[in-house]
Amino acid sequence: MEGADSFVIKEGWATKESGQAVLGQTNWRKRWCRLSRSSDGTFWAYYRKLEDIALGQPAGRIELDSTCMDAARELEDGERKNKPNCFALGPMYDNFAKRTYYISCESMDDKLSWMVVLNTATECQAEPNEKFEKKRKSVKQRLNRRSRKDTKKGMNLSKEIIGLDPLQRIEQWKNLCNIIACCDWKKTDCKNGITISRLSFNKNDKASVKIQGIVQVPPDIMYDYLQQAMQKGGKLDQPFRGEEVLQKMEDAIPYARIVYNKYAALPLPSASPRDVCLERMWMPSYLTKNGTSGMVLWSTNHSLIPPVEGFTRVLTDLSGFVLSPVKTEDSMIHTNATVLVQIDVQESLQTMLEGSYKSGLLKIGLRTAFSHISYLVEQYYDYVKSLK
Repeated sequence: MEGADSFVIKEGWATKESGQAVLGQTNWRKRWCRLSRSSDGTFWAYYRKLEDIALGQPAGRIELDSTCMDAARELEDGERKNKPNCFALGPMYDNFAKRTYYISCESMDDKLSWMVVLNTATECQAEPNEKFEKKRKSVKQRLNRRSRKDTKKGMNLSKEIIGLDPLQRIEQWKNLCNIIACCDWKKTDCKNGITISRLSFNKNDKASVKIQGIVQVPPDIMYDYLQQAMQKGGKLDQPFRGEEVLQKMEDAIPYARIVYNKYAALPLPSASPRDVCLERMWMPSYLTKNGTSGMVLWSTNHSLIPPVEGFTRVLTDLSGFVLSPVKTEDSMIHTNATVLVQIDVQESLQTMLEGSYKSGLLKIGLRTAFSHISYLVEQYYDYVKSLK
């Protein structure tokens, strides 16, 4: 039974997949769906017939939970349905206690409308009702942008930069530094000495996030540590363990490599595996005019990558980190470390990425990771000093 202060955000007919399969087949039933909100929470319910609404007898009902990252999302490759205009509603992370619902709408516009209100209701649960419309516009822009981009799948790779020469590689480093220094960063959040900012999710094809903080070691020490730690067997090698080097470009400094990696184990239910092909370059401080150093990477393509069925390609704009010297009050040289990530992990994972940033979960994870790396670098510096 809905509370006295409940109001209906959206309702209408849609076709829902049954939760149980008979002989491997599921049924699809037409149901009256209703999204409502009250002081008790935000609920999505479905009814077999309209008369059941007055009786308060839904055939099913779930509370949308932002802490579990409930979301309406596009289907992954591994969960395609033989129905038009389908979307999924359920937890973004693996959660065996919660069900994922599959819903087919009469039109693409109706599908988008349901996805917008469901995601808006989840994202602004703790906010007053008057902010719902403002949030809905933001969510609609984001979903519209992703829908437009999804129609152009397969076109991105043809525009990627392949095997740049040394001068072009240096230019990519300068571009990375310029993006970090640009004034378009917004939603800046500072805590515990670590600043996290992002560019608009609505206007950009890829999520762009910047993390910045001071690490109490000289830049050359941090640069040396990261080079070692990110190699196979290093303390930060986890993302690179399955990496395959397709090409080494060692004709001139700065050296670069084209690398390929596949990621099969993903946290999203039914998510198709991802792969990524990157050109990666380390920039030593002696090649820069201001003593900065770091690493830059970007998506590329390569003839040695075989067609991999079932994998979705992750796309990365200029990303990496920049290490800049900064003098403290006691004349010590420390590192102003800035990490830039510009990434489109595609489909549901991108929805999860953007939603987890808005909910605050991603910012907690980024701060924890930055603090952990800072601690490891400072430990390494203490060890280096003990050898002198």
